[in-house]
Amino acid sequence: MKLSALHLLCVFIAMLLQSTAGAQNYWYVDDDAPGDPGPGTKLFSDPLENGTSAHPFDEIQEAISNPNTAAFDTILVRPGTYYENIDYQGKAITVRSDADGEHTTVDLNPCGTIIDGSAPSNPTLASCVRFLTGEGPLSILKGLTLRNGSGVAINTNQHVGGGVYCGPNTAPKIQNNYILTNSASFQGGGVGLNKALFPLIENNMIAGNSAGGYTISGQYGGGGMAIMESYPTVRFNLIVGNSAGPGGYPEGAGVLVRSTHGSGNMPILTNNTISGNVVSNGYGSGVSTMECSATIKCCIIWNNIGSYFETSWWGPMPAYEYCDVAWPLAGMHPGVANIKCDPLFVNPVVPALPCGGGDFRLQVMSCCAAAAPAGWPVLYIGALPVQLTASTIAPSAGPSCNATQIVISGTGFTLGASDIAVTVGGRQCGSVQVLTTTQLQCVVPAAEPRVTDGALDVVISDPGQSAVLSDAWRYTPNLDVEGIWAPGQVIGIRATGVPGSGFLIFAAAGLIPGNGVVFHNGCATEPSCIHFLLAPPVYPVFFIPEGLTISGSLPASWPAGVGIWFQGIEVPVSGCAGQLSNADT
Repeated sequence: MKLSALHLLCVFIAMLLQSTAGAQNYWYVDDDAPGDPGPGTKLFSDPLENGTSAHPFDEIQEAISNPNTAAFDTILVRPGTYYENIDYQGKAITVRSDADGEHTTVDLNPCGTIIDGSAPSNPTLASCVRFLTGEGPLSILKGLTLRNGSGVAINTNQHVGGGVYCGPNTAPKIQNNYILTNSASFQGGGVGLNKALFPLIENNMIAGNSAGGYTISGQYGGGGMAIMESYPTVRFNLIVGNSAGPGGYPEGAGVLVRSTHGSGNMPILTNNTISGNVVSNGYGSGVSTMECSATIKCCIIWNNIGSYFETSWWGPMPAYEYCDVAWPLAGMHPGVANIKCDPLFVNPVVPALPCGGGDFRLQVMSCCAAAAPAGWPVLYIGALPVQLTASTIAPSAGPSCNATQIVISGTGFTLGASDIAVTVGGRQCGSVQVLTTTQLQCVVPAAEPRVTDGALDVVISDPGQSAVLSDAWRYTPNLDVEGIWAPGQVIGIRATGVPGSGFLIFAAAGLIPGNGVVFHNGCATEPSCIHFLLAPPVYPVFFIPEGLTISGSLPASWPAGVGIWFQGIEVPVSGCAGQLSNADT
């Protein structure tokens, strides 16, 4: 590809991205919708099927091929297993999973929304998903599991891209997918890019895929991904447990980057974790490049298995920068600021979270936790951050009627993060601020004055992970009164806490001096009433002057969960200064 053509293409894409989108439609796909007489099969469909939420399509391809599906539309795929091999047909559309059935929220469910490519109608077009017709960056695949595809045949017995195939002059976005257990006889068991332009491969788990069967030495591989004469950006992907071989001399069990006799190839690979991949009697068990230039930055290439090095190159050496590479020779991997140390994954088992039990996040002591260069978007190198944990909270209690600022200690807090969230008992905390990578502060909101939740869980959520402090927070209960009453009416005060130890304070204002006040347990008639006084004198009926503050402890004999009642006149009372709250009486 000549530079002038490349320049023109960049201008065209920039113009396309700057264009104003037309009206967007949402189309729904569900293989077992309530009105479908044949759940899980396309042989029997809802007679009213039209792609709406009430009458969704049976198949993803049906939604794509629908003549009314136009540029900028979104296809929402509800949970299920779809035995398909879909083709975007050149359309600038988004296909994504949809967990909640609402197009207004992006609630992905890749574990439960599966495209299974094991039964292709045409074995030469057997990728789970294929882009063949000049699709650009407005063609987006997001949040699905792709499994058991076997690729597009580019020549006899040469299949490429078992999970995803991007053909010549395509540039889609492949994001947040789980690309698992696919295969290709030639290259790219998980993802195959064949003369593609500028696709974006981002935030995917590419695991358990294989490339093998084509036995000409040095010509096949890329169990996880094969990049052939293409210019992708590949970032924040977990590429683990893939394989290349057996037979011949396969290359790049994790990633193969290949050009043809210097025709050019400049992929950019950043913040990927490439681990546990296996090449049989070949080169570059992690990454192999052939006759091309590539930038490989802030990646972890560790514990890949093969007969030779974890990285290999024929022709120009890629620009390895700020990577953690298991380099078997003395010193560090050639390049800029590379390191060589165990990244300390939490649990490096395939498949990984959330669909499996493995966990390739970093432990807090990992050498990769803060190894990125200054000014890099994240502190860490590799695909996944330091494991988010929470250990302590201070203070651990506060009044239910007032907001309280707390400080949480843990690990994996991201400095400058704007999307970290904290909830206490399901109530959203405000003013969340990350102080350091091990401390954050936020404001616990006021609760209902009669809150009786007891010990509450504190949940810290960062995109992709969360941590829980169980039973870590308690609201300090307060008294609560409803309204202003005429003489003789009964009004209720709800006091929560442990009988015998709950210390109660309230202020009574507007009382007419000389009126009597009786405290009891809400009984209808004597003698079931339990009387008590919060202050002397010790008899059930007494007189209080205007503005008196009454304080004391619940008696140990007080029934748990029972309110405090009193009879009075025009009594606005509050458990917190300046607050008059409502309660059931």
